Amino acid sequence: MNKFPFDTQMCQITIFPFMNSGDIILLSNQTTEVVTKQSKLYLLTSGEWKFIKLNIISYEELVGEEDWISVITYEISMKRRPILYVLNLIFPTSALYLMDMAILFSSGSYGDKISFQLSLIVGESVLAVILENIIPTSSDDPPVIVMFFIGVFVLMFLGILETCFLMQLKAKPLHPLRKAIRLLKCAMQPRTTSRDLLSKQGDSLTEMVMGEQESRDSDPLGKGNTEPPMLVGRIDADRQGTGKQAEPQACESDLHILEKLFFCSHLLLSLLFFIFITIRWSS
Repeated sequence: MNKFPFDTQMCQITIFPFMNSGDIILLSNQTTEVVTKQSKLYLLTSGEWKFIKLNIISYEELVGEEDWISVITYEISMKRRPILYVLNLIFPTSALYLMDMAILFSSGSYGDKISFQLSLIVGESVLAVILENIIPTSSDDPPVIVMFFIGVFVLMFLGILETCFLMQLKAKPLHPLRKAIRLLKCAMQPRTTSRDLLSKQGDSLTEMVMGEQESRDSDPLGKGNTEPPMLVGRIDADRQGTGKQAEPQACESDLHILEKLFFCSHLLLSLLFFIFITIRWSS
């Protein structure tokens, strides 16, 4: 039952004489191949189980000290048809997890993300209840499908924790982690941000002033106009505004960097988990 619903079960039927007599020898009048072919023709094979093979084993077994009895064993191999469980359990679980991944890394508010993720966990809980009602309980080790459900639950719960953590960081701009990421990002970028932007804008505005001054010198009626001082004042105001905006333009948002980091780690963890589950089911 470890590979449920991709498992194969075997049932053994052993026949031996009631009396411990070595004179009775049990033999099958048909070979394994013939019995298997006939069984596939007559047995019902459209249910949950698919008949694979019927193996006939004849041997003698020691009873007591000197008595031997003839034994014949029919070994029946049946394979479960997994399509019903794949469509009702595995496929919906995978779809819910893909929706959880899409919601986790979408461009929405953190509060809306948490509400959607909780709704998906409720849907996953309903599928877990269905699995509990149909899965056999005769296995000592947990089946792979149970590990699959537990792993998806854990990954969804980690996604909620990541969203809550980002929401807390957004409410605390002076958090040490945000400061460290901001400083690291600014240190990795070339130092041509605010100074170069100020110099470029200052040069363009200076050229504008010089052109305006030349036009006024050539026009005798414009010498008494007082627009150049106003233009110089606008230069100073633009320089101050540029100094305030240069830093946010140079350094990428620290929350966006954390979201990318969580995306890469969550995606890598999910891929490793699904590869592990696939190997366990196929082995």
